[in-house]
Amino acid sequence: MKNKIFLLLLLLLIISFISNFYIEQKLNRTFSKISTESIKNLEYHSNKNFYENGIQNIGENLQKELITMDLGECRIKVRKDIFYFFQSKVVYVENDRRGIEIKSDYLVFNSMIKIKSFQNCKLKF
Repeated sequence: MKNKIFLLLLLLLIISFISNFYIEQKLNRTFSKISTESIKNLEYHSNKNFYENGIQNIGENLQKELITMDLGECRIKVRKDIFYFFQSKVVYVENDRRGIEIKSDYLVFNSMIKIKSFQNCKLKF
């Protein structure tokens, strides 16, 4: 009985590591694909471009911040979170002058990233 419980906990731990790694890689890939041009096009179009890339909605304020930062020149890093299954992730977008911390949820069943909020932050790299 103890062996079965131990194996179950070990299996859950392994699944947790794999799911966290997958979500972090997906967030990193998704934000890396976004260009400043596609953000500028959102001023006159819907969020269809981002929906196709797997981001549900970016919002007007975040759109302006990413345009002023010139997203193509920025470094992107996803905060590493361990031991939790489907929790929120934080994406840091930084250039030499400033940084933005974007809090997001990964909707597993929709395979979609939902941006909850963002704020300016100190440079972390």
